[in-house]
Amino acid sequence: KFRGATIENILCFEEQFAGCRVIRLEQNYRSTGRILDAANAIIAKNQGRKGKTLWTRNPEGDPLRLVTLENAEEEAKYVAEVILSGVSGGRKYSEFAVLYRANAQSNAIEQALVKSGVPYRVVGDMGFYDRKEIKDMMAYLSVCLSSYDNLRLKRIINEPKRKIGQTTVDAIEEIATQRGVPMYEIVKTAGEYTALAKTAEKLSAFSAMIEKVREEKHLPSEMLRALYENSGYRDMLVAEGFEGEGKIENIEEFISAAVEYETRCTDSGEEPTALGFMEEISLIADVDKYDETADAVVLMTVHAAKGLEFPIVFIAGMEDGIFPSQQNIGEEAEMSEERRLAYVAITRAKEMLYITHARSRMMYGKTTYNQLSRFIKDELPRSLVFEDAPRRRERQTYGGYNAGFGGTTASYSTATPFDDRSSYFSELRRPTEIAQKKREKQGAAEYGITKFPTGTRVRHDMFGEGEILSSRDMGGDVLYEVRFDNGQVKKLMATFAKLKKV
Repeated sequence: KFRGATIENILCFEEQFAGCRVIRLEQNYRSTGRILDAANAIIAKNQGRKGKTLWTRNPEGDPLRLVTLENAEEEAKYVAEVILSGVSGGRKYSEFAVLYRANAQSNAIEQALVKSGVPYRVVGDMGFYDRKEIKDMMAYLSVCLSSYDNLRLKRIINEPKRKIGQTTVDAIEEIATQRGVPMYEIVKTAGEYTALAKTAEKLSAFSAMIEKVREEKHLPSEMLRALYENSGYRDMLVAEGFEGEGKIENIEEFISAAVEYETRCTDSGEEPTALGFMEEISLIADVDKYDETADAVVLMTVHAAKGLEFPIVFIAGMEDGIFPSQQNIGEEAEMSEERRLAYVAITRAKEMLYITHARSRMMYGKTTYNQLSRFIKDELPRSLVFEDAPRRRERQTYGGYNAGFGGTTASYSTATPFDDRSSYFSELRRPTEIAQKKREKQGAAEYGITKFPTGTRVRHDMFGEGEILSSRDMGGDVLYEVRFDNGQVKKLMATFAKLKKV
C-alpha cells in the first residue's frame, strides 16, 4: 500500500474483466509446513481477500520460536547469541536474516551484532549511523567535546542553514591555519576579524549555543537533546512536514541510545560521559562497509524483504504498537495491510522462524510497555509455537504486558521438547549464556582468526598501511584499533576488515 498498491484491483478484477479465469498458486516450495500454517492462520483473519491456502511437500519442520525478553537491548543480544551459536554449529552468517517493522529498531540490533563480532549488512536502507541526521547530531556532540574537530565543525556550522556560506568557512579555515589554532576558536572570536565582519553575529550565536551546552549539560542524552532543540535542527525537521517525521524519529532513537548507555554505566558503577558514549558508538559508526556478497547477517524492514528468503529468520519487536503499528490499530483496512506484512515476514523463513518480544522498549525517546502482538497472541494457533527464553522466569496470564503465551501461568526455560535432528539445532537449544561463554573462552583463534599483536604493521584495502595500536577479543572476533599513515584512527573488526600484515 505504501507504494501505491490498491487491493481493490485484485478484489474487483473478475467484475471488471468478465470471463476471466482464476488460478490459485498455492503450492509453496520455500517454507516448512508449520511456517506456512502460521502464515495461513494470520492472513485468514483478513476479510477482504481472495481465499488461498498455502501448502507444501516440504517437511513439517520445527515450531516457531517465541522469545520474550526484558527490553530491546536484551532482545538484540539474544539475536546475536543465537546467530553465534548457529555459526559455531556450521551455519553461515548469510543464512540469518533479522526483520523489523520500523527502521529505528535496527539501532539496538546493529549495536549488539557489532559488539558480538557478527558481520551484517542493512538491505533496502542505510545503517542507522549512516543517516545524515544521525551524523549531524554526532558532529554537534563531537564539536561540544573537542574544539579541535575542524571536520565536524564544517559539517554543522551551517546545518541547519544560518547564512554562513562556504566563503565564510574558507576564511575561518585560512585564519585558523595562519594562527595555528582550531577553527572553533576563530568562530568564538569572529568579531575580531574584518574578513568575518558580515557573519560575526551569526558565528557568535552559534558558538554561544555550543558553550551553553558545554557549561550546563553533562550527560550525553542531555547534551544531545539541548543541541537538537537549541541549534534549530528540530525546527528544521518539523518544517519539512512528512519528510521530516522519520528523521525526527531517528534522532529520538539516537537520544534513547544515549539514555540506555547512561543506564548501563550506572548499573555497573561507572560514570556515564559524553566521551564514553561517543567512543562506544564509534565502534558501530566507523566499522568498514564490507562487500554485499560477503558472509554476513542481513538486516531489513519487512517491506524490503518481499521476494527474499532465508533459512533462519528473526522477526524482532512483534508487539502491539510496533507490529501492528500503533497508528493502524483499530482501523480495519490498515490492520488488513499489517496482516499482509506479517504474512510476508513469516513466509521469508525457510527452516526456522524466531519471533521476539520485549516487555519494555525505548523508541523515539520514550519507554513503552507493549503486549505481545495480537497477531501472535490472538491469531496464531498455540500448537505452532514453542516458547523459548534465555533465562528462567515466571510468566503471567494475559492481563498485563508481561503475560505468557496462551493465557496460562507457566515457568519456562530453554529446555526443548524437540528431537535433536542436527548438531546445529542442538547447539541452538542450549542456554545462550553457555554458548556465549564457550565462545568467549575459546577466543578468536578457535574461529580461524589470526590475532596480530600491538605494533604490527598492516595494510587495509581502503585506508592503506598503518600500525595496530591495540587489539582485544570480542565475541569470538578481534577488535583492532589502527592508526593509518593518512592520520586516521579506526576501530575495525578482524572478521571483515581483512587486514594483511605488511
